[in-house]
Amino acid sequence: MQNKSINRPNMITVSETSLPPKSKNNPSLNRNQSLPVELTGKNEQAKQVEDSRPNVVKRVKITSRLVFLKVGQIDTRNERFDAEAFIECSWEDDVLFKILADPNMAKNINGGNSLEYLVQQAESTSLSNSNLINLKNIISNINLLEYDPNLFWTPQLYIENAIGDLKEEIRHRLEIVEREGSNLLDDPSYRPRNGEFKELMNSLTVRVSEMRKLRGIFYERLELYDFPMDTQELSITLTSKRQSSEIEFVENLKDGCSINTEDFLDQQEWDLFSHVKTTGRYIFDPWRKYERPGFSVSCFIARKPGYYLYK
Repeated sequence: MQNKSINRPNMITVSETSLPPKSKNNPSLNRNQSLPVELTGKNEQAKQVEDSRPNVVKRVKITSRLVFLKVGQIDTRNERFDAEAFIECSWEDDVLFKILADPNMAKNINGGNSLEYLVQQAESTSLSNSNLINLKNIISNINLLEYDPNLFWTPQLYIENAIGDLKEEIRHRLEIVEREGSNLLDDPSYRPRNGEFKELMNSLTVRVSEMRKLRGIFYERLELYDFPMDTQELSITLTSKRQSSEIEFVENLKDGCSINTEDFLDQQEWDLFSHVKTTGRYIFDPWRKYERPGFSVSCFIARKPGYYLYK
């Protein structure tokens, strides 16, 4: 599928951390119902009405892309293939944006206050005043915060069609960007109104990017009716432990999905094409009794019939 280019949100600053050791998620920090959080513009009565409806959850968009780095051996008998891939998923986190606005963030952490405490405080904080100071704090603090995916909200991603354990390297990057649909910083003539930064602060958020490099074996149903002149589709499907009502996958059209055709192990038997296809899907979980979202990226191979005719 040919990917179209779109405008990417403006970035102010970036911070990147690697994944800390795994630990169990704290159930008290399940923040589905608090994302996204509006910074200003709601009176207390409207806020109380919204908080009284715990079942109203706005789906978080997970902007995703996958790159096939290497396609290894194709096992047609057992319907599997091995590959290396790079996956990048990003989402907006308003609660994290509020944490970074705290001028005492680093002091509180070093003084013994946990990040869990800061999360709880940020969820009930409004950034309606002192917007310039808040912005300065955010730019300063983003390089000090060590991102912990076991504490903050994450989409809980995994590979649906992986066979066995995958070898994974996971890193996270934090960026201060404009919210989706906002384009204040695209206008070179933009100036804060009346010397205030309220409008700018309301258009900014923190974008969290989860980047993983993985290697493993993946299941793929293969059709052999046209053997030895068959064409096969090889897919890697990204999914989540969360319900489809909580998150949705959106293809990253700016950077796009792609494949490295130069690193292909079975090139004597197969031709590997540069074309990739992306597909959104829904997966019903019979154990948990709900529907999960899925995002599949496929590459295509064609068998070389001469390999069998001359063999």
